[in-house]
Amino acid sequence: MKVIKVGWTRQLLALVLLVSSAVTGVAASLGSLHGSHVPPAPSDGGRLKPTGGTYGGPGDTVGGGGSTAPRGPGASRPSGPGAPGSVPRGPAGAGAGRPATPRGPALPTGPSTPVGSGVALDPAAWHTWWELHKDTYLQLKSAIYADPVSTGSDDFFLGHGERPSLKELQPNRQMTSELVVPTLLAILGGDEATSVISSATVSIAKLGATACGEEAAAVEAALRDLLDESNQEISETGALCLGLFGRVESVTALTGLLSDADHGRELVGGGKVATRTRAFAAYGLGQLARRVDRAEVTSFIAHSLVAIVEDEAVSDEVALAALNALTVLPLSGSESLEAGDVRVSPSSSRAALVRWLGERCKSSALSDRVRAHAPRAMAIQATRGSTELRQRAAKLLIEILGAEQVDRELRYGAVMGLGLLGHAGSEAVLIKQALMESFSEGDSTERHLALMSLGQITSRPGPSASSAWESADEVEEFLRSKLARGKSRAKPWVALALGVQGHGQLSHERSLNEVTRDALRTMSRECKSPADAGAYAIAIGLRADVGASELLSERLASFSDDQSRGDLSLALGLLGQHGSVPALQEILSDSIYHPHLFLQVVKALTLCGDKSLVPTLVKEMDATDSSSVRAVYAWALGHVGDGRAIEPLVELLQDEEQSTMLRIQVANGLGFVCDEEELPWNTSLKQAANYLTRAETLLGGSPSGVLEI
Repeated sequence: MKVIKVGWTRQLLALVLLVSSAVTGVAASLGSLHGSHVPPAPSDGGRLKPTGGTYGGPGDTVGGGGSTAPRGPGASRPSGPGAPGSVPRGPAGAGAGRPATPRGPALPTGPSTPVGSGVALDPAAWHTWWELHKDTYLQLKSAIYADPVSTGSDDFFLGHGERPSLKELQPNRQMTSELVVPTLLAILGGDEATSVISSATVSIAKLGATACGEEAAAVEAALRDLLDESNQEISETGALCLGLFGRVESVTALTGLLSDADHGRELVGGGKVATRTRAFAAYGLGQLARRVDRAEVTSFIAHSLVAIVEDEAVSDEVALAALNALTVLPLSGSESLEAGDVRVSPSSSRAALVRWLGERCKSSALSDRVRAHAPRAMAIQATRGSTELRQRAAKLLIEILGAEQVDRELRYGAVMGLGLLGHAGSEAVLIKQALMESFSEGDSTERHLALMSLGQITSRPGPSASSAWESADEVEEFLRSKLARGKSRAKPWVALALGVQGHGQLSHERSLNEVTRDALRTMSRECKSPADAGAYAIAIGLRADVGASELLSERLASFSDDQSRGDLSLALGLLGQHGSVPALQEILSDSIYHPHLFLQVVKALTLCGDKSLVPTLVKEMDATDSSSVRAVYAWALGHVGDGRAIEPLVELLQDEEQSTMLRIQVANGLGFVCDEEELPWNTSLKQAANYLTRAETLLGGSPSGVLEI
């Protein structure tokens, strides 16, 4: 079996014991992109060897000069682990300054299409789109803190008649600042395995400067200290997290790293700033602007990011990172584009930035793979503006799709961008027509993305009350026809599009079509494919079809693979029916050796309001003697934990005798539990992300990118 080199914390979850059912389930979920989300399957005893070891970045020596790929439409596209310019890493380069973590067995990937260095995914798989967008639909934090609703049995809540209060469920800031922050801070300055430091770094950054209170300055200093680590993983993590932490004092440091200025080079110990560190500094600046949300700070950061994109000497990887970072900036809503006869700078207002991003979509100075990221950046910024601004952005994307010769990756970006900009009203008829034509004339990937965008635009009403849902029924009928008579590869995408459409319409209190409901039930009932069964189930869950609970339970019992069983469990969770809890709890107790299934059931129970879940996970984690089993419980708490998990997690992290893998998961878990944001920090970067282009620092596989953290 081939051992894959991994560096990031996000990658070390690729340590999976090759328990066949677990591997099958994980490999089917977002291809190899999900290696970073899967912990080791537990063994019957003993400890697993954690991952870590050598780092294989795309062409930079640690702390050395960033490679500058040619810019422009003819730029070469090296791919694969042996891409030109890559530098082999020996033990000294991999972990100098920090103890390296021994490598363990790696997760094999399923059938996939290679996309660039270190990345393999199946663009035809609906799971790819779903995994990147699911957080906004699941809303796990809201479910975790929701008041428990009585089901007629006190045992439903905690097993002994107690109901947790909101105070118990929500971590209090005092506990965070006095217990969690010092524990994580000690990890950053300690003699720890690389991946433990990376986990603690991300977690403490997610807490934010405000939550850290008096320790904020000390945390910022610790994050700065990581920048000159010889281990590339730690250095780039520090750059990202310095911004995510959200102290305005970090702006100068991050812009220095991004631009490879003298003061940036000093921060990394001399020499040129590595390409990956520069890219992660760009993402960090975007997050800092989002966290601080001060006009003058945002404008300065926007200016720095724009300058990087316009610099033809900058590598593609840094340029596309800057483009994606621009999506999250909270720029002013000014619609002014000129001041007298002078163009307004793109860093001064949202409208000016949207215009500039539109020009980048057409710019021959950018390579195809950089330009492909411009449509989603423009679309996301335009969605926050006026109707006129949205229309201008949509018009440009429609022009791109209508042109005779357009790079296919740019077309993918345009299709996904239209899905963000459109709505069901009569004003958006041109967007609907463009997407219909894209479905009719595009390649298979473009067709699938067009289906999702059609579902998205008809999940939102138009601004006019008289025509708010115009075209919604027409699109729904079109999708339903493809569900019945379309190509088999497209049907799971059609189902998911109908689910997204229905979910949005329900949020606007629109009644859903029963014909579509029955069609999805029929497809689910008759589906024999494990890969497709999940799409129909999740569509049913998104449409809150509670009448299908029994059907989903029957389908859950009819499949044996982890992927489909996990999807069906999550679909039951989306229905939010307390009656599903006992059956889900039974599956949970039997699935500890199947990590993918285990996590989906944990999420499903959370969505169903099972308030006994966290204390149960903590109790089982404490009771087992197996470090690897304990790591799986900690991993689950890192997705659904509440305030009751803090003290036991801190106790485990402070115990240096615990295995590296366990301490990694505990550090990750603390970051989730104490994070005050409702959605994961990188959710806005995942929205309509052009995952079909090569972008190692965005979605890198190994080493991983910001979407995999």
